[in-house]
Amino acid sequence: MDRLVLFATAATVLVSVGWAFQTQAEEEAFKQSILANLTKYGPPDGMENRTVFMYMDIYQLMDVDEKQGILNLKLWFYTYYYMPHLAWNDTELGGPITVPPGSFWNPDIVAYDITDMVFSAFDRQVVTHMGIVIPLSSLVNVKVQCSFDVYFFPYDTQHCGFSLGQWTGKDQGGLQYYHLGYEDTFHPDGRITLDYYTPNDQWELVPPLQVKHGNRRFKDMMEYETLTYSITIARRPEFFLYVLTIPTILLVLLSCLTFVLPVDSGEKVSLAVTILLSQIVSLLVLSDIIPPSSMNFPLLGIYVLISIVLIAVSIVVSVIVVNIHFCVDREVPSCFKRIMASSFMVLIGLKGLPCPQKVQPSQETVRNLPRDSSQKQLTDRHMDADGEESCEDRKERRSMQWAMLAELIDRVCLIVYSITSVAITVSIMTKLTSR
Repeated sequence: MDRLVLFATAATVLVSVGWAFQTQAEEEAFKQSILANLTKYGPPDGMENRTVFMYMDIYQLMDVDEKQGILNLKLWFYTYYYMPHLAWNDTELGGPITVPPGSFWNPDIVAYDITDMVFSAFDRQVVTHMGIVIPLSSLVNVKVQCSFDVYFFPYDTQHCGFSLGQWTGKDQGGLQYYHLGYEDTFHPDGRITLDYYTPNDQWELVPPLQVKHGNRRFKDMMEYETLTYSITIARRPEFFLYVLTIPTILLVLLSCLTFVLPVDSGEKVSLAVTILLSQIVSLLVLSDIIPPSSMNFPLLGIYVLISIVLIAVSIVVSVIVVNIHFCVDREVPSCFKRIMASSFMVLIGLKGLPCPQKVQPSQETVRNLPRDSSQKQLTDRHMDADGEESCEDRKERRSMQWAMLAELIDRVCLIVYSITSVAITVSIMTKLTSR
C-alpha cells in the first residue's frame, strides 16, 4: 500500500514538472514571438500613427537654487507607443512582458533647457497585453535652468519650463522619423496632473501646469517636434516674513525713537548708529538669498535701502541737535525766538518760550546817555550797568533757549520722519503683498 502511495506521488510530481517546463517553454516562445515584432534600431513596423507618446508627472520639488537659477525636480516619466496587433488575452497568456533595457528600440528623446538629467529607477522595458510598448519608464532627477524674478520677494512667483524633443527629425526619404505627442488620458486639456506630488515646505506648485506640443528649428533648417512643460512655483512667504520682513519694519519704526530720546542721555547718536548697522545686516542677509542680478532688485531690498538713507539722515540731524543743545556762546537768532514764543510750540506739544520782560532804566542812567539813544540801548546799558543779569544768569538763559530750540528741531523731525516712514512702509508693503 505504501509503495502505491509513493508511486502515485512521484507520478504526480513528474507530471507537474513536465507541465511546468511545457508552460515555461510556451511562455518563452510567446515572449520571443512578441519581441520579434520589435526592432532595436528604429521605429517598428505596425506602430500606430508612427507616434511616440510621453507622460510626465511631478513627484517632488527637491530644491530651488536661486543663486544659480536651478530648479531641481524629481519626475515620474515614461514613453510609450501603440502596436495593436501585439495585443493578447492576459487571462490565457499572462500579463505584461518585462525585459532588460536595450531589448528593443527606445526613442531618441533629448532634453532642452535642462542642465542635468539622471534616470534613477524602474528602467525596465515593458510590453503590455493591450499592445502598449513602453521602452522607457523611470523616476528622473532633472535640474532645470530658470530665470528668477525676485522683485516681489518673498511673495514672488517663478515661471520655469523645459522641453523634451527629438534628436532625429526625418529619415533619409524626407519623411518624419516618428512623431511626438501626449494623450488627454494622462494630460487632460494639456495639464500636468499632480497625482503623485509630495508638497515642498518652501515652494508650492501653482496649477495649472501646462504641456504644449511644438516644433524647434535649428541651423540645418530641419524641424524637430517637442513637448514643452511649463511649471509655475510660488514661494511660501511665512518664514521670510517672520525673520526678515517684520524685523525690518520694526527697525524702521524704532528709528523714530532717535528724535524722542533726550540729548542728556548721551545715547541719541548711538541708538541711530545701532539701528543703521542692523539694517545693513538685513540687506546683507537679503543679498545672500537672492541671485546677483541687476535686472530685478527686490522691492524689499529697496525698502531696506530707503530705511538706511532715512536712518543716516536721522544721525546727521541728531549730531546737529546735540551741538545746538550745548551751544551757550551766543544768543539764539531772533527768528527762532519768535517761533518758540508762538502758538506753534503748543501745536506740536511743547512749552513755548516766555515773553521777555523789559527792564526800565533808572533816571540817572537816562541822564548820562546821549540824547539819540534808543530804548533798546537804554535797556541793555542799564542791565550792564546795574548788573541785573549776571554772567551765570545769561548762560543759563541761553542754555535754556538753545535746549528749547534743539527740542523743537527734534519734535519737528520726529513728526516728519514718522509720517515719511509710515507712508513708505505702507506703500511698499501694500505693493509687495498685492502681488
